Amino acid sequence: MKPCPVCWIDFGAPDPVAAAGFFEELFGWNFIKESSPEYYQFMITDTIGGGISRSDNVPERSAVVVYIWVDSIDDTEAELQKRGGKVTLPKTVIHEGAWYAQFKDPSGNLFGLFESAPK
Repeated sequence: MKPCPVCWIDFGAPDPVAAAGFFEELFGWNFIKESSPEYYQFMITDTIGGGISRSDNVPERSAVVVYIWVDSIDDTEAELQKRGGKVTLPKTVIHEGAWYAQFKDPSGNLFGLFESAPK
């Protein structure tokens, strides 16, 4: 069986417009408003994307954590905190040359960052 890639990420937020702005500024994801009320969609590639819908019930801890590969966790963390995000797990070594960290966006959605050293 060939590996199946992650293809879609859905976030819930009490204010989808603000949440879309947070991720757009932090990761450069471009959002468009869909025809369904209060749903904003983004595409990272032709096959990977997601959306944000209105939800007043963002869970305290998600059962699934989506990780976003970044060049620098430290730089991204600084930008994230400027935009109202919070660190839930500081940058942690996985093994030599690889790190991860976890954060919450201003709406309370948990997500992770992954960084690897250049080869």
